[in-house]
Order: sequence, then C-alpha cells, then structure tokens
Amino acid sequence: MKKAIVASILGIAASAAFGQGVITINNYLASNYTADQLLWGTGSGHSGVVTPSQNVDVQVYYQIGTISESTAAFLSDPLTHAGVSGGLSSANPGGAYGVGPYGYYSLGNQILTGWSSGPVTFMVAAWQTTTGGGTLAGNLSGGVAGLSALFQAQDDSSAHTGRGIVSSANPAEYFVSMNGVTLTGVPEPTTMALGGLGLAALLIARRKKA
Repeated sequence: MKKAIVASILGIAASAAFGQGVITINNYLASNYTADQLLWGTGSGHSGVVTPSQNVDVQVYYQIGTISESTAAFLSDPLTHAGVSGGLSSANPGGAYGVGPYGYYSLGNQILTGWSSGPVTFMVAAWQTTTGGGTLAGNLSGGVAGLSALFQAQDDSSAHTGRGIVSSANPAEYFVSMNGVTLTGVPEPTTMALGGLGLAALLIARRKKA
C-alpha cells in the first residue's frame, strides 16, 4: 500500500516537473499568411502555389528551447520530436484573406512533451506523396520535398494574447507567424555523384589543354 502511494506521488511530481504545452498547428491563422503558404519550387514539375489536389503531406518537428542549427541537423537531432502530420486543407481557408486559396494546412493540436515555460523551436517539412516512396526520407533522396527555416513560438501562459504556447490544461492557441516551405526536386545521391564526376572530368580536361 505504501509503495503504491509513493509511486503515485512520484508520478504526480514527475508530471508537474516535466509538464506539457500545446499549440495548434496551422498556417492560415498566423499573421503572415502569404509567407506561410507551401509553394512549388525548382524541379518540382509544378509552378505557383501548392494545391490540395497535388498529393502533398506535411509534418511538424519541434524541440524545446531556442535552437540554432541547420534544418538537416535539426531533423536528425536526437532531441527533436517528430510531431503531428497530415495533408493540405481541402477547404482552402486561406482564400478568405486575399492571398490565394491554396497551400494551407491544419494539423490540429501539437502536445509539446517536456515543456513547462519558454520558447519552442519548430520546423515544417512537406513532401510529395507520389514520389520517393511517399515518405519524407524517400523524397529527401530523389523526390520532391522541402524544409522550412527554423522558427519559434513563444510562451503565452501569462500574456494571454491568444497567440503562443500554453499549458496543455488550457485551450490551445495559434502561432504568431510560421515559416513557409518551398518544395523542390531533390536529386538522388547517385545523380549528384555522377554530376560531381562529370565536373571533375571537365576540370581535368581544361588543365590538360592549358
């Protein structure tokens, strides 16, 4: 009996110590609507803004605190959490704001494990589901994918502005702003290697002529 009571107390203490935050993941209720959209870029086979009919998945990644590293390093960082994922919004709610109706997503609430206060660093990944085996990893090695620059959401537990991270015991709020993603064609490693060999051969040929 005593052991059960002690275990319960420790469990409550642990949950209080580590805590959880929450924020709603979408890119059309933030303030900078145009910059938040997902766009097609070079080598994607498309042009203009992303549309819901063109098979794109989105996933958020996060790490507690203010993190400064490359997107590739952030993606592989053992402290980075893979968060909620989903597709583009078929309702195109962004059109109501006069910046074009496509390239928006609403992934629901993201629980931020281990958060108690302060900022959290986020990154948004997007990829085409008809290439690279339909996964982010596959599309980062011979497909169509994009990673946003890192950005932060701030702690709003005391300010109550309706924008930021709050305790998961409270209704979730939205981002002040998010970074957009441009999906580009990503060459396969073998293609890149062959391209490098070709460039090396050209440089050798030029040196011989000289």
